Amino acid sequence: MVNSTDYFFDHSLQIHHDQAFALFNQIEKLKLTSYPSIEASNFVEELSAICNLLLKKFELIPNSSYSEIILYRQALNYLQKIVSFISQANITHHPMEVMVPAKELILKFGDETLFFTQPVWILNYAIGDVWSKFSNNLSRLLPELDLDLKKKILIQFPIIHKDDVLLGCVMGHELGHYFDLHTNLNISASLLPKLLQHKNINNLKDYVQLKIIPPNIKLNSEQEDRIKKDLVVKVLGEDYLVNWLKEFVADIVGILLYGPASHFSGDSIFTFSSLSENGSLSDSYSPTHPRSSIRSLIRLRTFAQLGYDQIFDQDIKNSIEISKQKWEHANTNSARSFLDGEINDTLLYRLTLNEESYPLIENILMENLDYIIDFIVSTIPGDLHYTAQQYNSLVPKLSKKVSNFIPPNELFDGPVDSISILNAGWHAYIVYKDTLSDNLVEHEQDYNIREMINNLIKKALMSAHIHRRWNDVSTN
Repeated sequence: MVNSTDYFFDHSLQIHHDQAFALFNQIEKLKLTSYPSIEASNFVEELSAICNLLLKKFELIPNSSYSEIILYRQALNYLQKIVSFISQANITHHPMEVMVPAKELILKFGDETLFFTQPVWILNYAIGDVWSKFSNNLSRLLPELDLDLKKKILIQFPIIHKDDVLLGCVMGHELGHYFDLHTNLNISASLLPKLLQHKNINNLKDYVQLKIIPPNIKLNSEQEDRIKKDLVVKVLGEDYLVNWLKEFVADIVGILLYGPASHFSGDSIFTFSSLSENGSLSDSYSPTHPRSSIRSLIRLRTFAQLGYDQIFDQDIKNSIEISKQKWEHANTNSARSFLDGEINDTLLYRLTLNEESYPLIENILMENLDYIIDFIVSTIPGDLHYTAQQYNSLVPKLSKKVSNFIPPNELFDGPVDSISILNAGWHAYIVYKDTLSDNLVEHEQDYNIREMINNLIKKALMSAHIHRRWNDVSTN
């Protein structure tokens, strides 16, 4: 007579073994793919070794150890997720030129983190660590495996922007998240305590409702007031305020690293996403991001703090002013929402977010904006800063080259830095648009101008990058 328990266990084990084997085969196929770096190829080899070891584990699990099957299955599922990312990080999909300045900044920072990119079909950029937590858990699960514990950062980008280096300047914002959240700089975490001491914390207590369990327990007004204040600090430190702060930081760092190019790329994407049927911009409060109109103010204040508003020529000033006005007249959707939670099964709370409480949270950030900018400027290493002086001395000259259909990779017989090249592209698009259009076919002018500038900037980025590397080798 067949023992149903043993049969079920053996069948379950076989299913998991088959899944691990199928994933292992897929990883082996990925070894034949071309990747943008040797580090990415080495990572595929490491994923293969991990999967092979999991495959063997499903062969050795002792009878009736369902808990161990589940444990290894969880690792297998997460491994499959990572493989799905790396499967699209090949040379065909990789935004090579967009990543040149990003990688240069990371190397200058001294970080050996592996960055790999994943194309998506939505208009969204995102960055995150997909390795540290998994590798730490895997080290405990498979101690015999010699794992590389260095961070592996995934950057998601719109596939339609693969060759659009102008819009790709939003990578400055994504690097802002990287330096804030995935290095030891911990910018948002360092700024948050001061923000949580703002006077508006007391004002936000009025939007907190409490429910005590059991209901026969009563609080006096002083106790209730203290609990509400503690709750506001807790909720804002875990939700809206801290999330908005992270975006403030990333926007400011974006300009600090990429200069005005970070503003023009971000503003273009936000405008595309926010245009409403009546021709105005539609803005809204979000749990994860501040309003786009507020982010416009952040970028303008950062320009002022860094001295850009003193050196912009009139065409650039006009473009920034038009952007400022369109966001000032944006229609804000202030729909009511609620943040609910409980503490120790005895206290239920609700924070109401509406047209009155949302601005109170925004105000905490805006009244501290100069402090936030100064803190970031002092925290990000100085050799990563792109300055207004660099912009003023290089970009107009490089932009003039673009206006004459010349790649702006050299100036004064030497290679130009990548960030100046990117800013030259935006400067030429804004300042010389009419001049350039006279030399292009009349239909689809905007697209042709953008494509032409993008092609010149891509050539310049790669040429200057190779030139700098050649100089480094020659020097050494």
